[in-house]
Amino acid sequence: MYQLPFPPNAVTENAVQKMAMAVERVEVIESQFVLLKGARSKGIYIIIEGEAQVLSSHGDIIANLLPGDFFGELSTLFFIPCTASVQALEGTRLLLVKNDKLRQAMGEERVVSVGLEDYFVRRKYFDTNGSVHQATNLAKIAKIDLRKIPMFTKWHEGAMKYLLDAVSPDSEVGPVTLVPPKTFLCHETEGLDEITVITKGMVSVIHEKKVVTELDANYWPIWFGEQEFFTGRRATVSIQTITACQAVVIKFADIEAYKDDVSMSLRYWNEKWRKKMSQLEKVTLTDKSNGRVQIQVLIKKIHESGIASNAPVAMYHQLALAALPKQCPDGMIVYQPKPIGGTTGRPKDKRRGKSRLNDSVWSMTLEDAEQLIEDDDKLFLVLKGSIGVIGKNTITFRAGLPVWVTVSRPVILEAKENTLMIQISGSTLLQATQMYPTVRLNLPPTVA
Repeated sequence: MYQLPFPPNAVTENAVQKMAMAVERVEVIESQFVLLKGARSKGIYIIIEGEAQVLSSHGDIIANLLPGDFFGELSTLFFIPCTASVQALEGTRLLLVKNDKLRQAMGEERVVSVGLEDYFVRRKYFDTNGSVHQATNLAKIAKIDLRKIPMFTKWHEGAMKYLLDAVSPDSEVGPVTLVPPKTFLCHETEGLDEITVITKGMVSVIHEKKVVTELDANYWPIWFGEQEFFTGRRATVSIQTITACQAVVIKFADIEAYKDDVSMSLRYWNEKWRKKMSQLEKVTLTDKSNGRVQIQVLIKKIHESGIASNAPVAMYHQLALAALPKQCPDGMIVYQPKPIGGTTGRPKDKRRGKSRLNDSVWSMTLEDAEQLIEDDDKLFLVLKGSIGVIGKNTITFRAGLPVWVTVSRPVILEAKENTLMIQISGSTLLQATQMYPTVRLNLPPTVA
């Protein structure tokens, strides 16, 4: 309900309760069409289990819909025929809010607050019905998502227009293309000559024929080829689509052709990647671990650790670039604090007297972070394996759990098994927070 284009504050608790009482369950025994292009929808469908496919007139899959997704709202709210057909697969379970029930619940508030074209952009819909100007809308979608990618964030309007024109020479098609499910977008060890940006859909990251992780562009755009552009190295992973995806493909040559106008931005990221590769050269990683420290994989892992709230993908990208990977055999000392001032004395713990969000997490604003975080504090995130605190056998941190160590409460950490992890310094966290002051850091309690 809250994702639908109703005016602000129109979706009240009372309206939600009315609709919850009025929904109908739809059980799909065999695959069947729930919506037909050109017809009117009975209402808004919500997937609670299974999968549905949005199909073009030619039967091509435009999008895969999964639990939590909804469809039919275009016809219901904008009073237009369905712009595409939707087929629910066998075993899918749906909830249906019929048109009359929606009217009863929302009353006059059922009036939408955005135009059809803006809603297509917001939802990243691929039009096959001529309801909107497809090329214009796809250009808007591409521009919004490219602006979220750090290497393009500071490109001026002229440079961005050039880039979008370069990737969409056909003005009737636009810069976004459809990629079918189970399509390889790049292969491990091959040389790349393009950056691919996924604006909608899901992909698998594959290393040595094994899936490392899955990435979903519903959170933010997924892009790959950046490392290869700045370093000239070959791809370290393969990328395969899981669902139908929308993609923007940018040739390296098109970026190079305009590099004089965006030279400051490119120099900045070139230096960042130079430092990253220099850092990696000092670390010994097994072949199997290389895929787990690929930049997009690290962005996802840092996001899933919950160390920040309201953070843009650019902040996670900054942390991923600065993160130091560590490959640690069983029993290896992962972290041992240095003596402070030549003694074992401890500085005053700045956290004492500060309020907590709850018993397990410190939640802090930029102002708090500057007061509480020391440059030499460390955040560890286990990617595979586990680490423990020497002298405290009951404390073990497994994959996905962040470990926060401060200079005021020093501990010694050791690998409990063959472990892959990343380390982020307190100074890096502070720099990232300063760039995005609306972010809240959610740090776990110190392990001492």
